[in-house]
Amino acid sequence: MAHCAIRMRPTTWSHYISRHDRLKTVGWQLRALGRVENINLSDNGPTLHLTSGEEIEDVKIYLDFDTSEPTNIDGTPLESAIGCLHHDVGLVGGWISLGTNDFSEVWEQVRQGEYSDCLIDITVRPVEFLGQDTGWKWDVVTHQAIQITKAVVQFVRMPVTTKSEQAKQKRGWFG
Repeated sequence: MAHCAIRMRPTTWSHYISRHDRLKTVGWQLRALGRVENINLSDNGPTLHLTSGEEIEDVKIYLDFDTSEPTNIDGTPLESAIGCLHHDVGLVGGWISLGTNDFSEVWEQVRQGEYSDCLIDITVRPVEFLGQDTGWKWDVVTHQAIQITKAVVQFVRMPVTTKSEQAKQKRGWFG
């Protein structure tokens, strides 16, 4: 089975802070909700077909980010992966475990806002490559959950303009 790259564009981010055991451990979690924009990080890459009959671009997707050790859906430790995606009809959900510093940086970027765009690129397995014209297949019956082996979270900001640059933009570059 092969690895497939997916690009997600979050439409909303949510912050969660919770206590989840008797030791009063505080858990911090981020959730990105959005849709897959394209496959294999190119505008014309092959699509990911789900054996449920859905296309990955047509279902809502959410990703939770935290600092816990990466686990399978049953709670057993993941080997050589940082998270999982799982399928439910009309929805793909998942989680990605980040190191504490990486999580803190993503948390801060979401908290600050002021970005013009955000992209999340993930690589998943096992999926089957059927060919350039056909695309990828995720057998959601055999593999309801698949592993995330790589993730990149990119926040895009517009450059800050000075008052003189703003004035030039209003009257034109040569005015």
